[in-house]
Amino acid sequence: IINNLRGHGHLLIICGATGLSAATFDRGTTVHKRFAIPVIEQGTETEAVLQSTMRANSPNARFIRAATAIVIDELWSLPRAVIEAVDRLLRSLLDDSKPFGGKPLIGVGDPRQTAPVTTENTKQATLENSFITSELLSNFTIHELETSQRQSRDPDFSAWIDLIGDGSTLSTVDLGEMFDITVMPEDAMDFLFPPDVLIQPARAVERCMLSPLNSTVDSFNNIILQRL
Repeated sequence: IINNLRGHGHLLIICGATGLSAATFDRGTTVHKRFAIPVIEQGTETEAVLQSTMRANSPNARFIRAATAIVIDELWSLPRAVIEAVDRLLRSLLDDSKPFGGKPLIGVGDPRQTAPVTTENTKQATLENSFITSELLSNFTIHELETSQRQSRDPDFSAWIDLIGDGSTLSTVDLGEMFDITVMPEDAMDFLFPPDVLIQPARAVERCMLSPLNSTVDSFNNIILQRL
């Protein structure tokens, strides 16, 4: 869709819920950066009325006005407050009361995958913060893709993943038999960055440790820096 629209001369805004998802697209960026949505600690009073800090006469605002459409990858990973802040910004910038200021928005993602992370870490909190509970959702037309691309050669695994996403499994999901697991950061670093990789910057930059916490990222980085 993106290549087709760009091939016909359309200017698109391509965003991802995270830097990782945004990086998979040419000229992609995060939703927070593109729409100047501040990152506010969950549980604060201002979270429910999140507002963009974008100036109406800024270059970014002019770019948004000129764009034909918006594409957001991993839409379901974003808290509803962020998406609703984007909606308020677009209505203001475009001076149009229609949802998202009348600008076509294409959301990509699977609600059965990564949900918004909440401080409470409960099903109720996750649901309340999910875009699925937003009044804006009724303005979308949902198209379900039926052909699996990544697991097309393993239909049993694909069906099992769907069961987990649907919450249909009654037992604890144990991935121990499928992966080598360690609880020691040093062991993980030995696997990811052995000496022969650390001495080759081109190979080292192709590897990374994923973590949901910045404090853990700092700890991992310090371990690697000590080995250089």
